[in-house]
Amino acid sequence: MESTDTLNVGDVGEWTHNGVTLVCAIVGKDGGEYTVETPHGTGIKTGFVHLARGWKALPPAEYGRRVAQLKNKQETTKDHMAHEVYECHKLDTQTQVFFYEQDFYVLSNFSSFQVMHEGTLHQTSEHAYHYAKFSTHVQWKDTEESCRAREKLLSDITYAKSAHEAFKLGQNKELRRKDWEDVKEGVMMEILWAKVHQHEYVRQKLLATGNRELIEDSWRDNVWGWGMDHKGRNLLGKMWMTVREAIRNGVDLYPQRPGVAFGRVKV
Repeated sequence: MESTDTLNVGDVGEWTHNGVTLVCAIVGKDGGEYTVETPHGTGIKTGFVHLARGWKALPPAEYGRRVAQLKNKQETTKDHMAHEVYECHKLDTQTQVFFYEQDFYVLSNFSSFQVMHEGTLHQTSEHAYHYAKFSTHVQWKDTEESCRAREKLLSDITYAKSAHEAFKLGQNKELRRKDWEDVKEGVMMEILWAKVHQHEYVRQKLLATGNRELIEDSWRDNVWGWGMDHKGRNLLGKMWMTVREAIRNGVDLYPQRPGVAFGRVKV
């Protein structure tokens, strides 16, 4: 980058700031503080040393060409977005996207409540569920290579930074336990039972639903949720209602395995 001893209002050029190169003009100066402006009207205040260190002057004609190029790109983007049709769900429209956790979001597997299940602490119920797909508590007759791959996958799920990342990691069907389709509903029930016993707040919110039907309002999932057409199986909602009824009536769903509520390993 070229530096200079004098920078004046009206100068135009490129300025590399925080690793980003901006086409801009110097539009103000107040003592040792300068104001530069991009073609989009963004104003940035900076000191002489920082400005001079990353400044590269441009001839007026070249600056004009670059500005016209940037504005044309901006208009093209705006025009494209104006004609784009978005897929909308729930309250979303073509002009508005609504976001905020609903009152009973705690019942979602993606909600941020740690769960101890089969001796492992998971960041969310989603982590626990996908971890169970590859659990080494199950006896395998696999090669040493596949065992190592499964151990790595279990570690990746445990340390996944989000429930969404855990979900993506859990889509590996090659390493999934062979009996998963037969046991997955039982595993989910165990996780919900553990979650509601390990978090008093979750228990209170579950009971606060009264006798109302519980529905996982997922337009993507017609197995655990009710799907786009609202005709899905809604297994998660039904399981939560089973847990609610058991807690309300003081029934232990696992009388022979009391450790389930506390996340202990099966024996």
